[in-house]
Amino acid sequence: AVIGQLAEAIDRECSDSKLLAASFKNVAQVNKSFALGAQAITAGPDVFEAGFAMPSIQKAVDDFGKDWEAIHHRKSI
Repeated sequence: AVIGQLAEAIDRECSDSKLLAASFKNVAQVNKSFALGAQAITAGPDVFEAGFAMPSIQKAVDDFGKDWEAIHHRKSI
């Protein structure tokens, strides 16, 4: 709720300020902060590892690799 209120105030005042949210215990809190208007986050390694361990993330990485190789005919830049 605080993030949303701050985001609304920043928008209303046409401020150049950005919201950096912190102190997360899980990925759901990170997702909610972005949905409420945070532009960046800081979190512990455990939260990042949990986020990157999601099957949908691994599928996206795998699909990107396959697409890259199909288009560029190589696996790396």
